[in-house]
Amino acid sequence: MAGPWRASVFASLALGAAVGNCQEMTFVDVRQGTDSSLSVAPEQQLIVVELLGQLWRLPLSGGAATALTPPEEQARHPRFSKDSRFIVYQRLIDGQWDLWLLDMETDTRSALTSARSNEVEPDFTADTLSVVFASDRAGRYELWSVPLSGGEWQILASEPGDARFPAVTENGDIVYVAAEKSQFSLRRLRDSAQRTLYTSPNALTVPSWRPGGGVIVFHENDTGAARLRMIILSDEPIVRDITVGEDAFHSRAAWLSAGEFLYAADGQIWRRGLGSRQRRPVHVFASVPIERTAQPILELGSSTPDLASRGIAGVSSTADGNAIAFSARGDIWYFDSEHLTRLTDDPFWDAEPVIASDGKFIVFTSDSSGQPQVWRIATEGGRPQQLSHTNGRAFSVAIDPSGTRLAFLSTDGYATQAPATLHLLDLDNAIQQRDSTTLIRAIGPPRWLADNSTGTVEIDTLANDGSQQRIVYDAALLEVGRIQSPEAAAEPIRPLPDGLTKALDDWTPESAPSQHYVIQAGRLFDGIGSNYRRHVDIHIDGERITAIVGRNVLPLPDRVVDATDFTVMPGFIDTHTHDALLLGESLGRAWLAYGVTTVRMLSDSTDGAQALASNWRTGHLPGPRLIISPSTTVSTPSAFSDIAEGAIQPVGRVPILDDPFLSTPGEPPLIRWSGQFPMPVAAQSRLNPILNRRYSPGLIHYQDVFSTLQAAGLAESSSLALFAPTSLNRILANRPGAMRAFSLLYSQSDRQQWAARPSDTATLPQRQQMLARMLRGGIRVALGSEAPFVPVGLGTHIEMELLADAGVPVDQVLRTATVGGALALGAERDIGTVEAGKLADLVVIAGDPLTRLDESTQIQATVVSGRWYEQTILLNRPPAIRD
Repeated sequence: MAGPWRASVFASLALGAAVGNCQEMTFVDVRQGTDSSLSVAPEQQLIVVELLGQLWRLPLSGGAATALTPPEEQARHPRFSKDSRFIVYQRLIDGQWDLWLLDMETDTRSALTSARSNEVEPDFTADTLSVVFASDRAGRYELWSVPLSGGEWQILASEPGDARFPAVTENGDIVYVAAEKSQFSLRRLRDSAQRTLYTSPNALTVPSWRPGGGVIVFHENDTGAARLRMIILSDEPIVRDITVGEDAFHSRAAWLSAGEFLYAADGQIWRRGLGSRQRRPVHVFASVPIERTAQPILELGSSTPDLASRGIAGVSSTADGNAIAFSARGDIWYFDSEHLTRLTDDPFWDAEPVIASDGKFIVFTSDSSGQPQVWRIATEGGRPQQLSHTNGRAFSVAIDPSGTRLAFLSTDGYATQAPATLHLLDLDNAIQQRDSTTLIRAIGPPRWLADNSTGTVEIDTLANDGSQQRIVYDAALLEVGRIQSPEAAAEPIRPLPDGLTKALDDWTPESAPSQHYVIQAGRLFDGIGSNYRRHVDIHIDGERITAIVGRNVLPLPDRVVDATDFTVMPGFIDTHTHDALLLGESLGRAWLAYGVTTVRMLSDSTDGAQALASNWRTGHLPGPRLIISPSTTVSTPSAFSDIAEGAIQPVGRVPILDDPFLSTPGEPPLIRWSGQFPMPVAAQSRLNPILNRRYSPGLIHYQDVFSTLQAAGLAESSSLALFAPTSLNRILANRPGAMRAFSLLYSQSDRQQWAARPSDTATLPQRQQMLARMLRGGIRVALGSEAPFVPVGLGTHIEMELLADAGVPVDQVLRTATVGGALALGAERDIGTVEAGKLADLVVIAGDPLTRLDESTQIQATVVSGRWYEQTILLNRPPAIRD
């Protein structure tokens, strides 16, 4: 049983001891809540409301709030028992929702459920002896009940889809929401008999019974905003709107009497008569302590060469461990205990090598034929042979123990966790045998079982609900044999052989450019002011800017770049992208061709992302600076300790909260953004509740979110292009430079996929208005495009255009795309503005973007850490050198 938690409005200083050595503690005064839920005990004149993920109590008349639950937990959907002694609520810890009871007399909390599944949306039965709730223990949500005294669960309702949001009336009837595909229904359960009361294509949530029955109040979500509605039960039920134009929250109505109730909308608690259009606010005042910890500083300059900075990845060894294959600098390498041999040497992306158990050959993936396919090369050398010819991108290769068969995956997507097909190849005949008919989302490569006679392949995958599964295939038939949970045991981590380490000592990556050169700019937008500096010389030596002076004030070196008719500005920074490693070598060119010089990528393919980052950093392949943030699913570190120990460090690990497309477990799938960017690690547990669900149904931040983000010094991602597919065609039609790059960089199938991407355009204006409000309020906003869900590189410019459409001044749009990202990443000492001493990350534009933002895509050259990349080079694929 948990101990009591009481914190008065002005007595929350105890949290300071709980969070340790904080650098700064501040208090946020909360007067509004975002998507708050509430319950009421009328006879006690008491309201319990959820604010910032905690439960708080306050008088029915409103006023000062007192915390009932601790800040490190997330509490949601409170419900009072009939005698007002107990509150049941759902509690989130470590990604799982359980049900908890709060005894208001003894100030104690205790767990009611602790299963491995999610239990959500509780309500007391009419006799207050049990609680009904929704649980996903069966892989979908069903209705259950559990006695307060403990005991077996009893199933109440199971649907083909989900059964959610149960609410109980005095006579024991239960109303709930049934959801299957795109159809939602309100259903009444009475004595095990079900009756459908109302059906809608819009999402329905949080029904509640009026005391005495006969009327149900519920929410219907339509075009990004939830309406509060009621259904009057009769032979022909009548449905009426209660709210019009309000941003009604996902909270059950809390009844004061048969004719009056409380509900949450527009950031506040409101009191309303059932038949009235008038509402009265119930004001709340709470004070929440927020720890503001100094954000880690990213060091983005050149690092000391080590295994990670060499970009070594995909290490594979023979059965006896005497020979090793690995990828580095985009090529395949072989080490036989004495000699280090580079087997491929080309400008393409060769990766994922797997050496046969006898060491005679290596299979790997390469995009040298246009997109990643499977290739084979003998370890004694020779020309590579292309093995696969799939329509999609091939990845994750595995050789069976006999060395005669190959298993690999392919996808039409851009990341290794995209829906994929399993393929088998007979290596002796190089004939593709069979493709799986079911798409899977793999979180690791296929594995052949040791007993090759069984012909069995197993793959760890992600299920639709986000859980991990191990799928086992009969390789002869390519049918699923059985599905089981993945084992906990992992491959042992081994050190690299001493001989390989010594062989690598003389091999160092390319150093940063050392030649001193000058760019003579006609216009310079330095990212600091709102206007241009004109007729300046930008001196670059190595990877940094050494001076910015008037024309010819300092002696000129031999190399002078004439940009007197052009605009020079900081390189764009995209702080929220996703794994797109399967785009291969073209990925880096695409970013640079659109002027993006720093990219933060959420990726679970840590090994591959690290190798790509190294190739870009050393200049072996053209590409931006890559900052990797592992997302919240399964990472794939190297099996070799020399690489695994420091793989992230040279790139820069930025703490994040969530993958932006993972909705909070137990919440209705209506809002799927997270968008939170780098934040102090110590503050994560305190801020998780609000940042995991910080939008209202109308996609609005209210004062609680604004104040918390500002107090903690956090940044918000723009992420607008996801909601505006028509902007892609608009930007291509109006910008010839963008269209030319789009046509040259991407395949026809990729262009068609992006053009056909579904989105939620109805919510775009709310999102735009919210970001504009945040910028006006001084809250950090960083540009994040969500690529590759939108075109890589081009999505950055779509974001800028949509911000300008929201009324954000053009100079502020450009700063959001440059210094805004640097501040969010903690990298403002090195990037984001054009200043002496900073890294030379620049874009040269044949236009005037401060006057016409659409000219920002007229890019002539991009500079990353002093390396100059001409646009004509970036837009042309390297010539193929293989058959």
